[in-house]
Amino acid sequence: MKTILVPMHGDDGDAVALETAYAVAQHFKSHIEALLIRHDPQILAGDGLVIPSDYLVEMGNRWQSMAERVRKVYDATVARLGIERAEIDAAGAALGRATASWREVSGQEAEVVGHQARLFDLTVVARPDDPARDLWRVTAEAVLFDGGRPVLVTPQAPQSELGRKVLVAWNGSTETAQCVAMAMPWLITADEVLVVAVRGGMVPGPGAEDLARHLARNGVPAGARILDEGERSVAEVIIGEARVMGADLIVKGAYTQSRFRQMIFGGVTNDLLHRSPLPVLFAH
Repeated sequence: MKTILVPMHGDDGDAVALETAYAVAQHFKSHIEALLIRHDPQILAGDGLVIPSDYLVEMGNRWQSMAERVRKVYDATVARLGIERAEIDAAGAALGRATASWREVSGQEAEVVGHQARLFDLTVVARPDDPARDLWRVTAEAVLFDGGRPVLVTPQAPQSELGRKVLVAWNGSTETAQCVAMAMPWLITADEVLVVAVRGGMVPGPGAEDLARHLARNGVPAGARILDEGERSVAEVIIGEARVMGADLIVKGAYTQSRFRQMIFGGVTNDLLHRSPLPVLFAH
């Protein structure tokens, strides 16, 4: 986890995402790149279509004002946390401490994030308290489906440490196996790892004990627990067990069921995205 991408959205999640990224960067001596995507006004050509110049000026000024506001949040957060500034192409991650840099790119959120995430080990996205705002989810899903890299979704309560006690929410799927592989830097350095399988949430594949044995062969002495749902949902069982364990990170494969199906009928990924009180590392 030597390079971390933090897309900035101009809301109260920006500072939280940066703080969470810093917790990861301290653990792995990583470089953080804060990325602001500027949605410059699009000019649509057509016969007889005239776009008032005042409109373009107003939109440009509005985006410039927002960019300056977000940059101030970045500057203040980096200063408060004491993160050293260094450009990512200056071997910042090799300095042996957390570093950070700022970049602005014009384009559409999902497309730019999906492309840029491919160049980073991890992308951090903060989930806002306001359920009406959904840009964070667009960003997270762009990383999962277009970036091919893991995304760490954090609630509005950043943790000072991440990865000391890790719960792996295992369901036997390809997606979770992929996520476990991407989480190995955390699992290898964790103080405690617990593989949790909920009977009602499994798909055909290896069980929790099988994964625990695999992790042990890779130097991770993980425990395993198999639980029943009872009256709770699978996500509620996972969150409850994470609280009992004192976990600071959940590892979960995203969208074993289709994204559309989960949006309509619900699912474990959807529930954890919106309800987890802990940061969740997702991969698809």
